[in-house]
Amino acid sequence: MKKRPFTKMLLTRYVLVSAAVITFAIVISTFFFNYYYQENIYEPAYKSAVSSVHTYLDQWGNTMLAYDSTYHAIVREILLLIAKEIKENPDLNDEKISVMLDNFVSKNMLEDVDKVNWYIISKEGVVTRTNYHDDLGLDIAKMVPIYWKRIDLIKKNDYLVESLAIELKTNRPRIFGYYRLPDESFLEIGLAINPDVISNMLEKLSTLTESLAYVNSLQMYSIAFSPFSEKYENLKDREKELLSEARDKGTFIIDQINENTSIIYDNWIPTGWGEANVNFLTRLKLTMDFSQLTTFKNNTYMLLYGLIIFLSLLIILTSYFTTSKFFRPFKKLLNMMRSFRDNPRKQPRRAIISNISEVKEMENVFLNLSKRVTEHISNQEQDKKKLSELLKEKELLANKLRDIASTDELTKTRNRRALLEILNLLIEQAEKSSNIFTICYFDVDGLKRINDTLGHKTGDSLLKFVAEKFKNNLRESDILGRMGGDEFLILFPDSNLEQAQRIVTRIKENLNNDKLEELENITVKISCGFATFKPEENITADDLLVEADKAMYKNKNKDAE
Repeated sequence: MKKRPFTKMLLTRYVLVSAAVITFAIVISTFFFNYYYQENIYEPAYKSAVSSVHTYLDQWGNTMLAYDSTYHAIVREILLLIAKEIKENPDLNDEKISVMLDNFVSKNMLEDVDKVNWYIISKEGVVTRTNYHDDLGLDIAKMVPIYWKRIDLIKKNDYLVESLAIELKTNRPRIFGYYRLPDESFLEIGLAINPDVISNMLEKLSTLTESLAYVNSLQMYSIAFSPFSEKYENLKDREKELLSEARDKGTFIIDQINENTSIIYDNWIPTGWGEANVNFLTRLKLTMDFSQLTTFKNNTYMLLYGLIIFLSLLIILTSYFTTSKFFRPFKKLLNMMRSFRDNPRKQPRRAIISNISEVKEMENVFLNLSKRVTEHISNQEQDKKKLSELLKEKELLANKLRDIASTDELTKTRNRRALLEILNLLIEQAEKSSNIFTICYFDVDGLKRINDTLGHKTGDSLLKFVAEKFKNNLRESDILGRMGGDEFLILFPDSNLEQAQRIVTRIKENLNNDKLEELENITVKISCGFATFKPEENITADDLLVEADKAMYKNKNKDAE
């Protein structure tokens, strides 16, 4: 590794430490700034916007509660009036019912009423008569089963007037009343409040949001996620999920779109309506724009970061120049050492002028050491000779260790690593010379059974016996090794498949001759597979081994059959 001057190394350390300090300072300052902005600006802005909208909606809700109190009694009066007329005159036609409703509205000067609809609903839940022809034939029991179950609980000659609610289909405030006639059919009266009540509320809310800090827009939706205005965009599925989640948690949820924009999802439910408050549940989508605040914050960051970097660089430069001045005497001492290194027979002279006692002491120590070094130069040749002999011994030991590392300890043949190295070398040579060679992959049949019944010692003896048989009967150029377990590999350089098979077959037929005493009762068998490397096939060592292995198992299964 290349050595660097101390001053440069020190400067590098200063730079690295300062970079770490700058990074740490920037990270910490960014964290605290973000925390400050989040806790003291963003969160209050969110809460203020939501609170202002809720405050206005609460006031509007009180107005709707007044409408509910007023028109609840009117719907009841209309319901009982029409029901009485129908019971007294069962043949009362649709036109007369509609005229009665119009006369009632005109007589009572119901200015805030937009329209009044009537419906006759069969006991099965089908609209059979109405002045709102779009709903004629509507099967309420099938289309709105929950709605129908509530109505179907009304007994004969009894009635139900519901609280003021936002109609799901039209987003208009309406009051519905139901009367069960003697024939078990239903009379329904639907009184719709002037839609200007909603549009005026939306207009005032729009004016309100314009005055709120960081608020870009407010959009409102019904409990069924229908927009209150055509200007509002339809909600996406994810936005509906966020609104439902906000309702379940009883608070608003903030979805930060990017650094400048956040969307608040909230639900407003009027207070003081009892169980009917859910009828007026309103979904709120409040878009906040913090672009100006983000610009100011980023400019503040840049100013702070610049100040941190400037102060850090000032500290680095000051420390560097101070350190450089301090280390000048050490540099002179270093030059003396270099001169002595180039000409060790020349005694160095004193050349350092310094008031630092440690520097003077280092100079004295160096001069004494240089004198002693000169005296030992004559002994260097002898030391070199001894060192050379030691290195030769070390090289012999290394060669011995290499042999141990490439030899299988049990069979004294080559191990897997050595075999793979030789195999790859044979492939390289064959590709260059366009020669072929063959490999044989074989394993000892029944070794596991022998290990389990007669013991691993006998199994080891069997492996050594097989290895010895092959070593003694292979050609000098052939290479034998143990791949692991009971598997062996033979490399036949410059040999075709027929030559390799002939050699292995000859050895295989004589495996049970001259066996050791402990192997007398064991029939020694092997299963083998061959593969020939041909340069034009462009295969790897792994491909060759896989081919031989497959051939071995194919022969093993064939012998088993």
